[in-house]
Amino acid sequence: MAQQLPSRAQSILSTVLLLCLSLLFAPVSLIVSLFFSLTHAGAKGNHGHRLQSMGQNGHSTNQRTVLVNGARMQKSLAICRTFARNGWKVVLVEEQGWGNLAAPRFSNSVSKFHLLPPSSLPARKAPEKEGRQVTPYVEALVEIALKEKVDLFFPCSGAGSTGQDAAAAQILLERTHGRVRSMIQTPELVEALHEKDRFIALLQRLDMAAPRSEIVFSVDEAIYKLQSEGYPRSILKCAAELDDIGRADMTLYPLLNTTTFEPDWEKTRKRLSNLSIPLCQRTPYILQEFIGDRIDKSASAKSKLSKASEWCTHATVVDGKLTAFVCCPSNDMLMTYYPASHTVVGELALRWTSTFLYRLEKLGQTPRSTGSVPMSSLTRTTEWSRDTLVGRHAPAEAGITGQFSMDFIYQPATSDGQCERLVAIECNPRVHTAICLLVGNPELGEALVPASLSHNAPVWGNGDGESSNAEKVSNMDEISHLSSLSLPVMESRPEDQLGTHIDLAALRELPPTWASSRIRFYHAKSLLQRAYATSNTTLPQSWIGHDLPARVFPAMSLFASNWVQSLMGSIHPLWPKNSVATGGAQVITIPQTRLPPLTDP
Repeated sequence: MAQQLPSRAQSILSTVLLLCLSLLFAPVSLIVSLFFSLTHAGAKGNHGHRLQSMGQNGHSTNQRTVLVNGARMQKSLAICRTFARNGWKVVLVEEQGWGNLAAPRFSNSVSKFHLLPPSSLPARKAPEKEGRQVTPYVEALVEIALKEKVDLFFPCSGAGSTGQDAAAAQILLERTHGRVRSMIQTPELVEALHEKDRFIALLQRLDMAAPRSEIVFSVDEAIYKLQSEGYPRSILKCAAELDDIGRADMTLYPLLNTTTFEPDWEKTRKRLSNLSIPLCQRTPYILQEFIGDRIDKSASAKSKLSKASEWCTHATVVDGKLTAFVCCPSNDMLMTYYPASHTVVGELALRWTSTFLYRLEKLGQTPRSTGSVPMSSLTRTTEWSRDTLVGRHAPAEAGITGQFSMDFIYQPATSDGQCERLVAIECNPRVHTAICLLVGNPELGEALVPASLSHNAPVWGNGDGESSNAEKVSNMDEISHLSSLSLPVMESRPEDQLGTHIDLAALRELPPTWASSRIRFYHAKSLLQRAYATSNTTLPQSWIGHDLPARVFPAMSLFASNWVQSLMGSIHPLWPKNSVATGGAQVITIPQTRLPPLTDP
């Protein structure tokens, strides 16, 4: 069934109301901002003191500089704060238009801020490099990095600038002869991960479970494939352009007749002909098998329908090692995330990611002629080697480095013998907003940088004399290698979050009455103290600005009225119907079964 998306009128009305609400609470926001600005005025002095203490402990007192982009996004602010706490000088950049009033540019964690040309401007030929096409965005980014003498480039890319950030990283690596490292994959790997058809082809080449996917260039071709015998019901995703309207469209094709439940090809053709981005040669689509709910045929099953769920992960990889990881249920609003790395799904996702990295490294070491996996029927492939996985100008000790944000579908086991299944459907080669869940971990700062730029030896091991990850992969089989890995930086375990769970449960479950307001205020105060007064926060939700208000305001009696709920539902179809009970947050059921034995993904 298609998900109801907001119309243009609803989107405009929602935006206007949001602006009015922002203006209404502007005085409150100003007071809070001034309070924290005054109380945290010594933050930069604390960074200097931290550096001084490092010198007393025998480490270099030379302050390193990191270049961070994406100032319009919350994840960028979280990264800036993390680096500043570790004594780095932070240079922040953002595109013109987006960055003029971006909040992170005013943060105490940021030393300098620069504006860049829009990444949408077309490329032009660089005179000093024959045949190289670079955009004004890439040129400006490289110039700022060289001018500020940065030691590390940490992109917090948007969906439209990831490829250009990867290109800038390679230019920096070349011009500085490998001195300036970047926490992003090579342009070849970024493209293979970012484009849905190439990512599925890569999974097939690595012999990992993937949904059946085919690229289609016309409505007729899509209909022809859907009419093939045994073809699974599928979803469509644009492969050539960013589709902000269609990204949440989970319509299953072919459409079914509401009476006979047989394929309605006329209705299917009409829908395919009226997509927000036309299905044609210039803008092809990916026709991807829909992995959804399962039918449990066992007579003892309590429910005949075993519901599937969508999950997302963020993984930071430094020189082939998984150094930071977070897993959580997917969220369409991209604002609130529930950490679940210590659940069964989180453990499966961590194992899957480690296996993926091992096989990807192995693929770069294996001549193409000896590959045992047949090439995918999808359109494009890449000859993988050290140059395309790590970079032609990377230092000898470098390995695969970057951010891997995966989307998974989890199908739980059923009573009739179907095993649980975790299938990757998409990869975004950039920092995920869910990394904000890790900002309270004091070890995160060291997990985000190569060992050569680290102040201390990382807990996952990369000491002097230790062989590189590529050598380990070359000399070890898959099971042995996975067994030798140590855990990356992750969020706190559930037992460490018990007090916070109690506070949040009270805010969600107490009735919206005047009598309970004092108790709710007490629990809200407790959450604030945990967020700002402790060295290692244990919030079970990401602290992304609106989390606390989103649970306090809906609990007010005004929002409990049926007419308010009906009004909000008519303004925006994505308004959650359980918003009063949960503060606008989805209720997530997390599986608690034991982790299965190590098996092939």
